[in-house]
Amino acid sequence: TPINVEGGGFTQVGASHSTPNLTTTVNNVLLVTCFGNNPSTNTWTPPTSFTERFDVNSGSGTYESSATCAESLQATAGATGIKTASSSDITSSGVATLIGLWPSGGTQSVTQITLVGQSLQNGATATAFTLQNPASARADDLLLAFIENDSNGAELGAPAGWTLVR
Repeated sequence: TPINVEGGGFTQVGASHSTPNLTTTVNNVLLVTCFGNNPSTNTWTPPTSFTERFDVNSGSGTYESSATCAESLQATAGATGIKTASSSDITSSGVATLIGLWPSGGTQSVTQITLVGQSLQNGATATAFTLQNPASARADDLLLAFIENDSNGAELGAPAGWTLVR
């Protein structure tokens, strides 16, 4: 697996949404944070020293969501510290995830993350969705899918061929 460490969970209502503090086991781990909540008018400010790679929202409607992902290289193995992103919406809880990707051969194997697509499936009765690989994906690409579910505690499993990270 390309994942050195990972963790995340639900966040409280407010403008600040934080990941857990994790411990990387090697140097030069690419840290990737993803945050999401449900107002589509929301904008995000990534954690300090992180480069935001995307800040997207679903548009207006009954079922709305917004998400952001950002990255930063952690040069030395050890505690990541808690990573906090700021949301322009202060009325919603959210989700926060921190993933540390292994370096390859002592150098960073992933130079940056790139948004190659987004998809929205909404509806009060939605119980499943289809996750398509982006057309631009190559055989050796690492694909990360950040899936936000605003279904009052309903659990989602990993799509076939994917590894669930929480």
